[in-house]
Amino acid sequence: MNVNCTNETEHVVHPGKAGSAIFLSSFTSLSNAAVIAIIGVRIGKNNNVPLILVLALACTDIGTALFDFIPATITYFVGFCKNGGQPMCFFHGFVHTFLLTTSHCIVVLMALERFVALCYPFKYTKIVTNKNVSLVLLGCCVYAVIFAVLPLLGFNRVVAHFGAICFYDWYDRSTLGSVYIYWYCVQGFLLIATLVFCNMVVVRELRKMQQRMPNAAGAAKDPALTKHREFTAYMVVASVIFTVCMTPLTIRTLCNHLGVLQNPNMDYLSMRMHITNSVINPHLFWMFRASARQRIWELIKRIACCCRSGEAENMRLFNLSSSAGTASEPNKTNSASAGTASEPKKTTSASVDANKVQVYKPESDGGPQTA
Repeated sequence: MNVNCTNETEHVVHPGKAGSAIFLSSFTSLSNAAVIAIIGVRIGKNNNVPLILVLALACTDIGTALFDFIPATITYFVGFCKNGGQPMCFFHGFVHTFLLTTSHCIVVLMALERFVALCYPFKYTKIVTNKNVSLVLLGCCVYAVIFAVLPLLGFNRVVAHFGAICFYDWYDRSTLGSVYIYWYCVQGFLLIATLVFCNMVVVRELRKMQQRMPNAAGAAKDPALTKHREFTAYMVVASVIFTVCMTPLTIRTLCNHLGVLQNPNMDYLSMRMHITNSVINPHLFWMFRASARQRIWELIKRIACCCRSGEAENMRLFNLSSSAGTASEPNKTNSASAGTASEPKKTTSASVDANKVQVYKPESDGGPQTA
């Protein structure tokens, strides 16, 4: 729909959509900020290409949370007109397309980096350098800017979808609009095909490497090989999640443009899956790092130990209180018996004193007795 504020009506807040938007924006911002902080500390010590790519992906994802999710969240609460109207919708549409396109290109670069590392290991140091990767990242950003600004220049148009999100109009069947939609679909399917191909080759090469190893258990302890496997696993899983999240929206865009299998609920679900990719990406970084998993496991064990010690202390206090309660009755009986036994002691004290000489006399004759 087009944003028209001339006949403005009262905006109705949808609690479910607004709450999910708050969760996505806050959770994505915090998680990606943590990844950026961790990599920022490590990248100074080890300035390698995989960390640069992960850092670039985290930067685009946190940009998506700040400049894409937050405007959509505000729109859910106050509506388009109070959130800037058509100019804000244009900005939102540009940022949405630019950041997500850049994120998709970076994921493909990660897959290509693993492909070169495993298939062309002797050429890796010459092809994949920090300078070359930085130039390619800059080229991806320029391409994303061009692709995102085209709807503002007459190629397609920016409209509002689902009451809060602004991006291209998949119902635009004009010549330029159709060109843009088909370009988007071809770009999406091409990225997905590249990821699938690179993942298949990487997995195959990893299996060949394991078969060539004479002692797989000993080789797994090599730090360099461990890092290589960790980043490969991270890249493969990130690519699979990217494919699962991106494919539905690409298919729905093509279906809506062609006018077949139209379903607004499926469109909304595919859009949510598309933006969820930015939420999942930062958590894959620590899930596939042995050091991070070890620290998390140690934290869980500390929490479990604290809980167990607290339960043990409560049980000890409970046992003490119960034993004190049960011991009160025997104390009373013991006190009574002690009172009755006091009289015989008084009567026998004199006899004990009189017999002391007789008791200790054998000791003086036979010498001191040792225990």
